[in-house]
Formats: sequence, structure tokens, C-alpha cells
Amino acid sequence: MSENYKKISRAITALTTSAQNSTPPTGDVAEMVAKKAKVSRATLYRHLAKYPDLQTSYDSLKGPTLRVSRGDSLKVANSDDALKTIENLKKEVSALKQERDQISQTKNAQIILLWNECKRLREQINDPGENSGDNVVPMPKKRE
Repeated sequence: MSENYKKISRAITALTTSAQNSTPPTGDVAEMVAKKAKVSRATLYRHLAKYPDLQTSYDSLKGPTLRVSRGDSLKVANSDDALKTIENLKKEVSALKQERDQISQTKNAQIILLWNECKRLREQINDPGENSGDNVVPMPKKRE
């Protein structure tokens, strides 16, 4: 094993021990491990990809993670929290879909109203009817 492997392994073990004795790490776990091991994050990620045992230890340090869309992740304390979080996300997605549908219906109604108003104005321009002369002043005749 390389020297960096040993450094990373010791850092993960130290952070895991401190997390068990107090509170779990918050913030960027990769940054904490790399700093403690005195290696770059790139080196850390290369070693995590190369050594499955390091990856397993690192994942246990991070704790359970719930993957959501677009690659984001949401940290949860346990499976009950994960289930509650999933239910809350489902409710929020449902509410957002309903709001989107209402906005779409409103837009469609506004488009129809504007279309009808344009149609009415075009008809009025093309067929002014009997009221057109009430407010029209005849132009004076040209002098010859």
C-alpha cells in the first residue's frame, strides 16, 4: 500500500472515532479527510476509486445519503428520516406540479381572452358599422 493510502486510512479512522465520540462531521467530508491526511482532494478521490475498502470506510463516515435529481445529495440521520424526507419531497413535487398546471391554465385563458379581443378589434376596424361617423370629423376640402 502506498503512503497516501495509509494517510487517508488513518484520517478516515480518526474522523470516524471522533464522530462516534461526539457529533458526526458536518460540511464537506472529502475536504476534512484530505486535510487531515495532508493530501489533495484529487489524491483522495483517486484512492477512493482504486481501493474499495477505503471507499467503504469513507462512505460510512459520510453517513447515509439520499440521492435526489440532478446529482444533489441530501444527508439524513437514519432510515426513518430518509422515509420522512422522501415523503416530504413527494408532497412538494406534487404541490409544484399542481401549481404548474394552474399557471398553465391561467396562461391559456389569458391567451384566449387576448385572441378574442384582437378578433373583436379586427372586426371593428374592417366593419365600422353605424357608430363610426359619430366621432369622425370630415376633412376640409382642398383649395384649388
